[in-house]
Amino acid sequence: MRYFRTKLSYKLTIVLFLFAMLVSASSAALFYYAANKKVTQDIRHRLKDIVASASFAVDVESHDLLREPADEQSDAYRRIKRVLQRLRDASSDIHFIYTMRKGPTGDIRFVVDAETDPAAVAHLGDSYDEPSDLLAARFANLDEPLVEETTYTDEFGAWLSGYAPFFRPDGTRAGVIGVDISAQTLGAYHQSLILLALALLALTAPLIFIGGFLLSSRLVRPIVTMKRVAEQFGQGDFDARVEVQTEDELGQLGRSLNDMATKLKMSYDNIRDIANKYRAIFNNALEGIFQATTDGELLTANRAMLDLLGYGEADEANVLEEQFVGDVAEHMFADPNDWRSLVERLRKGPVKDFSARLKRKDESIVWCEMNVLLQRKEGGADVVEGLVQDVTERLERNAALLAREKAQAASRAKSVFLDNSGQGFLSFGKDHIIDPEYSKECSRLFAGTVAGARVDELLMPDDAEGRAHFAKGVKFILNELDPFRRDLFISLMPGEFVLGEAHVKAEYKVTGTGNIMMILTDVTTQKRLQREARREHERLKLVVSSVRDARDFFEVTGDFERFSQERKEGDVQSEGGRSSDFYREVHTYKGLFSQMDFIHTPEALHDLESTLARIQQSVGNEQTGNLASKIEDCHRAFLQDLEIIRNNLGDEYLDSGRRVFVSLDQAKELGKLGKDLLALGDTLPDALAERVAPLLDMGRESLRGMLVQYPRAVERLARQRGKEVLPFEVEGDDILVDPERFSPLVHALAHVFRNAVDHGVETPEERFESGKPEFGAITCSVTREGDEAVIEITDDGRGVDVDALRANSVRNSILTAKQAERMSREEALNLAFAMGLSSKTEADGLSGRGVGLSALQAAVNGLGGSVQLQSEQGRGSRVIVRAPVDRIRAS
Repeated sequence: MRYFRTKLSYKLTIVLFLFAMLVSASSAALFYYAANKKVTQDIRHRLKDIVASASFAVDVESHDLLREPADEQSDAYRRIKRVLQRLRDASSDIHFIYTMRKGPTGDIRFVVDAETDPAAVAHLGDSYDEPSDLLAARFANLDEPLVEETTYTDEFGAWLSGYAPFFRPDGTRAGVIGVDISAQTLGAYHQSLILLALALLALTAPLIFIGGFLLSSRLVRPIVTMKRVAEQFGQGDFDARVEVQTEDELGQLGRSLNDMATKLKMSYDNIRDIANKYRAIFNNALEGIFQATTDGELLTANRAMLDLLGYGEADEANVLEEQFVGDVAEHMFADPNDWRSLVERLRKGPVKDFSARLKRKDESIVWCEMNVLLQRKEGGADVVEGLVQDVTERLERNAALLAREKAQAASRAKSVFLDNSGQGFLSFGKDHIIDPEYSKECSRLFAGTVAGARVDELLMPDDAEGRAHFAKGVKFILNELDPFRRDLFISLMPGEFVLGEAHVKAEYKVTGTGNIMMILTDVTTQKRLQREARREHERLKLVVSSVRDARDFFEVTGDFERFSQERKEGDVQSEGGRSSDFYREVHTYKGLFSQMDFIHTPEALHDLESTLARIQQSVGNEQTGNLASKIEDCHRAFLQDLEIIRNNLGDEYLDSGRRVFVSLDQAKELGKLGKDLLALGDTLPDALAERVAPLLDMGRESLRGMLVQYPRAVERLARQRGKEVLPFEVEGDDILVDPERFSPLVHALAHVFRNAVDHGVETPEERFESGKPEFGAITCSVTREGDEAVIEITDDGRGVDVDALRANSVRNSILTAKQAERMSREEALNLAFAMGLSSKTEADGLSGRGVGLSALQAAVNGLGGSVQLQSEQGRGSRVIVRAPVDRIRAS
C-alpha cells in the first residue's frame, strides 16, 4: 500500500509540477521575447544616434582632399582617422567605424577606416564588394541616418550597421559614415536575457514541486484506504469495510464499496457450492479433460487425464502447480509443434478428432484423439478446453495395415523409378531424411548412397541460409491442408541446384503418405548448348555486320589498327591519359564497334574509357602504369573479334579490305593532273577535256554515301533500347568530298545518331502519354550551300534537358551556380559540347560520359566548320553541321 500511495502521490505531484512549470516557462519565454525585442530596438536607436552624431565630427574639407591611396600618409587622413578612433573608443559596442563615397563607376569606395589591424583595415579607394542589400539600394541617395533591420554578413563578418551622410557647406553630400556593431556583441545581450529568464524559472521550480507534493498527498490518502480494503476483498476477506468520514464523492464511493462487499460475500458462497458439484463430475469422468491457456499454461486436469499421462494421486499437486506451468507443449506433447498447430487451428473454430502423441511421466508415448474448443475470455487469456481419448491400441492395429500398404507403394515406386531411370526420384518427410527408396540417377547425381541423409545438406552443403529457406518451405508445404496454397508454396521452392559441375532441375510433389517427392533432372548439357547457342548467335551477328557494312568495317578496323599501334608505340606515361583527344577517340571507337556487333572490343574499350575518366579526375601525377596494359587489352580483344571473322570468312576476306586498285596518293595525283590539263584552256581539245574532267573527282566520295550506314545503326540501337523508330534514309545532294578529311566527321556523327535514340526518342509508352505517335522520327539530310556541305540531323523526341546541363556544369565545376542561372537557353545548349558534360547523371555502356558531342565539335573544328544545336523541350532536337568542301582551314 505504501508503494501505491507513493506512486499515486508522485503522479499528482508531477502533473501539478509540469502544469505549473509550463505556465512559468511560458511567462519566462514571453519575458524573454519582450525584453529581447526592447533590447534590439534600444541598440538600433542607440546605433542611429551614434552614427548621426559621428557624421558631424567628420572634417568635410579634409575628407574631400583624400582621393588617391597615397593620401593615406597625409595629415588630413590621420586627423580624420584619429577622430573616428576616438568615436569608436568612446563606445564599447562599436567594432568598425569608417567613411565611404561613391566611386567613379558607381560602386562604393572606402575613404577612412579607424581600424588599426593591417589585416582588417579597408584602405583608401578599396571597393566595398559585399555591401548589405539595404546599403547597396540606398547608398546613391542616402540623405539621413539609416540602420539595418537585422544583421548581415560580408567578407569581414556578421554585423548590425548604421549609416549617416555628411554634407559640404553648399549642401552637397561629401560621403557616408558607417558604424558596425558585431553580431557577437548582440549575441551577448541576448544571452544575458536568456540566463535571466532561466534563473527566474529555476527559482520557481522548487516552490512549485513542494506545493504539488503536499497537495497530492492530501488528495491521495482516502483513495489509498479504499485500495487496501479492495485488496482484502481480492484475498477472500469480504468482512473488511471502509470507514466513511466525509459526505463528498469519496465518501459515497466508500459506502458503495462496503455495499459491494456484502453482495460479493453472498455470491462467493453460491459459486463455491456450484464449483464443488462440478468438480465432483469433472474428477469422476472416464475420459481425460484438461484446460490450458493458449500460451501453454496448464490450468486444470481431471483424474482420468492424469492417469492417461502416468501420474498418480501423489503427483497431482506437483503437476498442476509446478511441473506443467507455462510448458504444456514440452511436458505433455511428444512433438511441441502439435500443440502449436492445434492452437492455430482452434483460432478458426472447434477441432474434432485431432491426433497427437502425448508424453507420459516415464517418457513413453501414447496416441490420443482430442475434441477441443477455444473459450475466448474478455480482457483475459483465451482458454483451450479438451476431451482426450487413448487410441494407441487402435492405431497399433492399423500400423500393420499401413506398413503393408507402404511396402506395396514402395514396390510400385520402384517400378516408376525404373521406368524413369533417366531422372532422379527421392522422397523425404518433415525431418528431411531421405527414404530408402530412390532411383539410381540419385546415386549418380550425389556420387553415392543417399538413403538416411538429409536432403537439404546434399543439395546445399555450403549454403546455410539456403538450407534454412528450404526447411521453411518444406514446413509450409507439409503443414498446409489447402491444395491451392500448398501448390503456391511448392512454386516458391528452389527450381535448380548446382551439384559439382552438374546443373540439376528440381520438381516437387506431395505424396499420399504425407512426404515430399523430388524429381531431379540433369540439364547440364542443355545449359551448355544454350550458352554455346548464345555465343554462336553473337559470332554470327559479328560476321553478318562485317559483310553487310564491309566498307565501314574495313575503314574502322584499319583506323583502329593504326590507332592501337600509335598508342602502343607512343609515350603513354607522359601523356598520362589526360588527353581529351585520346578520350574522345576511345569513346568514338567504342560506339562504332558496338554498332558493328563486335563482341569483345567494346567491353575492353569501355574499361579503358573508365580508366581514363578516373585518371582525368585524379589530383596530381597519378600513376598510369596500367594504362598501357589496358590499351594492349583492347588490341587483344580486337584481334580476338577479327579471329572470329577469319574463322568464318577466311584470310582472303580480311585481306580484301586492304587491296586498292588506285592508292589515295595516286588518286590525288590524277586529280592534280586533270586540274593542270584543264588549265590549258582552249589549247586542250574538247574531246580530251571531257575525258580529263572526271579526274578532278578521283579519290573523292559522296558525303551522303558515307552516312548510309547510320539508318541501320539507328534501327538496331532502337531495338536494343526498347524504342520504335520509323525507317529513314539519308536524303539530299551527292556532294563529293575528300574521304580522308571527312572521315573523322562521319565517325563523330555516330554520337549524334546515338544521342537521338538514347537521349531523344521516348519509349512507346512515354510517347503515347505525351500525345505523340508511337514511332519516333529521325531524319538526316545533306545539302550544299555555296562551298559548304550542310548536314542536318533531327529527331522528334523529348529535347535537351537544359536544366540538367546547367546542374551538371555546376557539379563538374565548369560554371558557378550564378553563372549557370544567368545563362540563356541558347548558351546553355552549347554546354552540350563541353568535354565530360552530359544531361545524364550516370554512364552506361552506350552514353552518359559527355564525350560524344565534344568529339563532334573537335572533328568539325578540324575541317574549319561549325556545329549548332537547336532543341525545344518535348518537341525534339536538331544538329546542323557546316563544313567547307573545297578548301582547308588555314593553320
